[in-house]
Amino acid sequence: MYKFSVPQSGARSACSRTLFIAVLFSSTLVSGAFAQDAKEAPRGSASPTVKATVSSDQSDASEAAAVEPAGPTEQEQEEAKVAFDAGTKAFGEGSYEAALSEFKTALDKVPSAHAEYWVARSMDAVDSKNENTAAVVAAYSAFLSNPAAAHVEAEHIAQAQARVVELKKLLPAQIKLVTVPEGATVIIDGQKHSSTTPLALELSAGAHRFEITLDGYEPTMVEMDLQGGSTIEQEVTLSETEPPPVVAPPPAEPAAKRSLVPAAVTLGLGGAGLISGTLFGIMALGAKKDFNDDPTTANADTAERNALISDMSFGIALTLGITGIVLLTAQDEEAAADVAQKRRVLVAPYAERRGGGLAGLLRF
Repeated sequence: MYKFSVPQSGARSACSRTLFIAVLFSSTLVSGAFAQDAKEAPRGSASPTVKATVSSDQSDASEAAAVEPAGPTEQEQEEAKVAFDAGTKAFGEGSYEAALSEFKTALDKVPSAHAEYWVARSMDAVDSKNENTAAVVAAYSAFLSNPAAAHVEAEHIAQAQARVVELKKLLPAQIKLVTVPEGATVIIDGQKHSSTTPLALELSAGAHRFEITLDGYEPTMVEMDLQGGSTIEQEVTLSETEPPPVVAPPPAEPAAKRSLVPAAVTLGLGGAGLISGTLFGIMALGAKKDFNDDPTTANADTAERNALISDMSFGIALTLGITGIVLLTAQDEEAAADVAQKRRVLVAPYAERRGGGLAGLLRF
């Protein structure tokens, strides 16, 4: 656009009329070349603005013009148009790399939203294996963020927006996972990470589950739906584990009262054996006196028999007496078993020419 400011005082000189006609003619030539893209140029492609002031006080027309940075020249616009047409033809023929080169040339000559769109579209077609997805997304995003994109066909804008959404799903998401406190172990989708927090992760777009554990803190589960190409920081504050409740030990069961019946019976039998031994001992002594007075075989047999029974009774009385004392003084069954194991009493009868009896052995 061209702006002119002509003073009203005084008559217009022939010089000012000539300047006006020359500038207007130049503007007509420039606007006619590559008009489609030049109108949409987003980066300094607007037509120059010229302010011309003609003074009537001077015989020679003096111009005080302030010129802004110049836009594309007529030659540049023509070259851009030729490159754009060549790119369109190559794209239609499926020569996407050639089309990309031509569209980039057109964009360099005359920056425009149309050229940006077709550069992105060509990059997308060339990257059929999605090996340069980030660059393609960046190209589409540059086109969509250009204010001049509003003059591009609506279907092209919709296609670019759809491709950005689709391609971003292929991009990994960058996530920084921080825990308070640090040093937690993280299991991502069932796989334990080799390091502890904080972690810088690169994960595919979509849902992910994070299991976070740290000694002394409650396990924490975090689920996130990550957007492709996004960069986020996730902070997780862990809760301390509550100490386990103090459980009082159960009261000790009262010891069962030990029965004294076995000890009493044993001691009673031991006492009976003692009495029996005493009686037969007395009888043996009486029989021996009778044998001395009348040394017959019958008196000898009676004396030996009574002496043997007396000895056996005393042996049994001794054994039962010791056993009864052990049962009476033992603290419990285990103690009694231990004492019985240590204090073993062995009793065996014996006989000789002059008498017989029981022999006992007590081990402590």
